[in-house]
Amino acid sequence: MKFSRYIYTILLLCTATVSYGQVTVSKTQTSDRPQDPATVTFYALGDWGTGYIKQEPIAVALAHNITNLPQNKQISPFVIGLGDNIYESGLPYHKSSDALIYAWNDPEVFNALENTFGQVYQHVTYKNAPVIFHVIPGNHDYDGNSQKKDKKYGDVLLLESKAENLYTGWWKYYPIDHTVAKTTDTNDFREYVHLRSYVDDHGLYGLTLPQKLDLPNQETLLAVALDTQLLLEMYEEDENDLLEKHWARLAEILTAHQNVPWKIIVGHHPIASWGVHGGAQKGLKGALRYGVGIMQDLKDGDYKKFRKRLATVMQTHNVPLYLSGHEHNLQFIELNQHDPDLLQIGSGYFQIVSGSAGKLSYVDEDHKSIVAYDKQNGFVRLDVNKTTCWIELLSYHPNTKNDVSLGIWKLTKGATHETQ
Repeated sequence: MKFSRYIYTILLLCTATVSYGQVTVSKTQTSDRPQDPATVTFYALGDWGTGYIKQEPIAVALAHNITNLPQNKQISPFVIGLGDNIYESGLPYHKSSDALIYAWNDPEVFNALENTFGQVYQHVTYKNAPVIFHVIPGNHDYDGNSQKKDKKYGDVLLLESKAENLYTGWWKYYPIDHTVAKTTDTNDFREYVHLRSYVDDHGLYGLTLPQKLDLPNQETLLAVALDTQLLLEMYEEDENDLLEKHWARLAEILTAHQNVPWKIIVGHHPIASWGVHGGAQKGLKGALRYGVGIMQDLKDGDYKKFRKRLATVMQTHNVPLYLSGHEHNLQFIELNQHDPDLLQIGSGYFQIVSGSAGKLSYVDEDHKSIVAYDKQNGFVRLDVNKTTCWIELLSYHPNTKNDVSLGIWKLTKGATHETQ
């Protein structure tokens, strides 16, 4: 065993590492976007969980955009859901172990999932097959905080087990480490009981380590999911050992895939924003809110710790893009333009906020985003090959509900070289 590990270490050290030059951004046209079947196309939308009527325009626009994709794509398009899947409080939580069978069959759970997902996105298909949604949690999925006493809502384990059971093949939930709970991802009542048993004994923090999204082409694209609500709670509670386990797991995944051209991190909470959570709220209410500071706002002390650490990880591991929701608008930000004294990050690192799939809130008119849009609900499309990532902000036509482009930009990697 020791000899095998030694050989593995030597092989790892001898493996060539591909280094990419600095990523640059430029405005472009949709005609510049390639029609190559190998190009990976995916969509980012968050904060959708308001219910069918409010979500429908974006669902229709999303379906329309996917319908117009080339039909010869080697990899089917997919969606990354950025949290706050069910407003305002997530799914019902039944505390007693005797009530778990009721929780699994609770009609309120079924109706909430159908009203915010099943009935909304059932027509989002590619070549007559469902488009896969890769889904992460937001703060509202936890009813604001996972540690609430006597809570009646916020059971995210049902998002993992029951939702995957209902929507087999087109809903995948992250991050859950099944090996920690010594169970398998069977998407049935047995899995739910095992997960709840683990959480009752050990809590959620150890179960939700960063997890790689199960994407079809990881030679071009790697995406890693974070549970940012729990990270913020761990900072608030000074759970330093658990925090280091989370950051170590993220570093481990990124290091193992260091040669992938496009590495992205996915989380609900942004690390840069000119929206309400970033301080855009005005008047007395805004002054009181940001004078005191709350966990969900970027100026909160524990939130700042999370922001700084994630920016450091991105720069250390050459991760050019972070996808988030939380703010109910669209923003495309170069990170060195926001709070530079805190983030201390160089040029070539970016963040997309796509949190207006169900709600809407404004952006500071003096923002320094590359682009920001808060006039109407929207979503983001991304197309990647090994050297370029095209980013298109989209909304919908109020009459036809067809998708409407708000502009397209591209991130371009510099020249590559190999190192031993």
